[in-house]
Amino acid sequence: MPGTSQLWTYLIVPSTSLPFSGERLLELGSWLTGMAALLILAFVVRRFSGSSLLQRPAIVFALVALPLLVNPFFARHLTTGMDTMLSFLTNTLLAWAVLRNLRRPSEWSATLVGVLSVLTVFARPDNIIVALGVPTAAWLLAG
Repeated sequence: MPGTSQLWTYLIVPSTSLPFSGERLLELGSWLTGMAALLILAFVVRRFSGSSLLQRPAIVFALVALPLLVNPFFARHLTTGMDTMLSFLTNTLLAWAVLRNLRRPSEWSATLVGVLSVLTVFARPDNIIVALGVPTAAWLLAG
């Protein structure tokens, strides 16, 4: 199998019919998944924050995104073409699902946590630590 990320392969291979070189397609995929992760992370912070200051979308996005975007390591990974930003995206979605399930437990939200846990492992196999650890730790800490 090419690479370690099954999910990245499933996203990139169908995109090869687009009019981009392989290198540009991978860079675009990294950038799009990274930006999606930042937007979702800002949404999660806004949704679960008790602060009135953090209810303004522009402020939340700036507080979440700017420290990451000025970090040269993060900025580099936005355009490497590797699965790093996809992993960031799936981990962000998993964190949102876990917080959502803690706030409003239901069969549907528990299923969502399970599905996103599987997706995060498909994004990167080493994410199994996140897929198992984050929901478990959150439920234990919530009491």
